[in-house]
Amino acid sequence: MSPRFTKAPPQTGLPETESSMLKGQLTKLGLHSVAATFEAEADRAAKSETSYTAYLGRLVELELADKADRSINARIARARFPVLRTLEQFDFNFQPSLSAARVRELASLAFLDQAVNVLFVGGPGVGKTHLGIALAIHACSARRSVLFTHAPDLLDQLLAADASHTLGKVLDQLRRLDLLVVDELGCAPRGAVIPRGSRSPPPAAAAAWRS
Repeated sequence: MSPRFTKAPPQTGLPETESSMLKGQLTKLGLHSVAATFEAEADRAAKSETSYTAYLGRLVELELADKADRSINARIARARFPVLRTLEQFDFNFQPSLSAARVRELASLAFLDQAVNVLFVGGPGVGKTHLGIALAIHACSARRSVLFTHAPDLLDQLLAADASHTLGKVLDQLRRLDLLVVDELGCAPRGAVIPRGSRSPPPAAAAAWRS
């Protein structure tokens, strides 16, 4: 039989100095969730007479979940979204001509694996940006690398890179993304061109949403 925690009075727990030292060591190891929860989980384990293995497994489970959350939040931060929007927040009744089933199919992110571009077309205020951000946040949750930008800003970046002879480096960075979201594609200056010598522009430069 696996050794188990047994019910014990509170004074049998770790002394405060030992507890603080252990928390510090766990924090240095990057085990922030374990450091924050091991005492409460130990109390819970003692009350339920949980095995030591199950207690340790619970701490590992909490740490993994916390790291996953931090990873997703970091990806969302790096994506530079102007606002956060989700598919659950989108009102399909507001746009009855839009197929909710089709949008939910896009949420499977199969278009990323197939390297297929997705273009949302419509007038101002119909939800194009909302849907693009929502799909991109879904991609972040799936641990994909994502960047959100506006077409005029992307064009300025490419022109500046061309002038500084770093265009190849910028294009390589864009190609390494799993998803590049280009908003306001119709707002690019009339007559704008892709810089000379760019070989092939990132697919996103010619579409609203790109894998």
